[in-house]
Amino acid sequence: MFKKIISFFYKQPNTEAQMLKTLHDCVAQKVIDQDSMTMIEGVLNVSKIKVRDTMIPRAQMVILNVDQSLEEIAKIIIESKHSRFPVICENKDNIIGFLLAKDLLINFQKPNENFNIRSAIRPAIFVPESKKLDNLLHEFQVKHSHMAIVIDEYGNVAGLVTIEDVLEKIVGDIEDENFTDSEADSIIKTNNKYTIQASAVIEQLNDELGLNLKNSDFDTIGGHIAAEIGHIPKPEHKIIINNFEFTVKKSSPKKILLLEAIKF
Repeated sequence: MFKKIISFFYKQPNTEAQMLKTLHDCVAQKVIDQDSMTMIEGVLNVSKIKVRDTMIPRAQMVILNVDQSLEEIAKIIIESKHSRFPVICENKDNIIGFLLAKDLLINFQKPNENFNIRSAIRPAIFVPESKKLDNLLHEFQVKHSHMAIVIDEYGNVAGLVTIEDVLEKIVGDIEDENFTDSEADSIIKTNNKYTIQASAVIEQLNDELGLNLKNSDFDTIGGHIAAEIGHIPKPEHKIIINNFEFTVKKSSPKKILLLEAIKF
């Protein structure tokens, strides 16, 4: 196989377009598969994408305050199900570091009345909005970090970006690790309540819940609701559709993940 790949590059392409054409020829000749081709294109694209184009906006950041108690912090961690959190002092423009949820485990094992979050904070990385993703990925590797705070041209916090955000540009969406096997079915009914994956197709939802939604613009219920609201809603956002109350149970900055519907 190695000799086949070398033979495709024998003409030595001089531009990226020529190289991509050669690689697509490799796919057509089954020298490499389409998944490999997609990943190669993703690697090339990260050198063109800026942090501002993939960051989690400031308004959607889940943050901790340095003055919060252990109980308050634990509640936020449990509800958000994130593993890393920016820690602020006074306001969102004064981020003093990151907290890893796992660093708090010792405090739950041996409760300390004098708990101070400062003792668990790790240094924060700050990057400009204009930084390219390939450079950011290298910085993550060098500094052994998974998250960075994004700063605008005025020095204010614009958002945050994680190593997962960068990797998704290369390999595609990474499935939410918080989904469990019990959520494998698109629609699960318990008494009068439905647990619905946002990827459930509208036709299936119409059949099982007796709705009459049109699917001319969107195939999934998540896409339909996001369009109705006009943005990606945060968890616990509610919307009435026909005679059901839909509640967003899980969402990311990019899409709705899980819904709950109750008939009234």
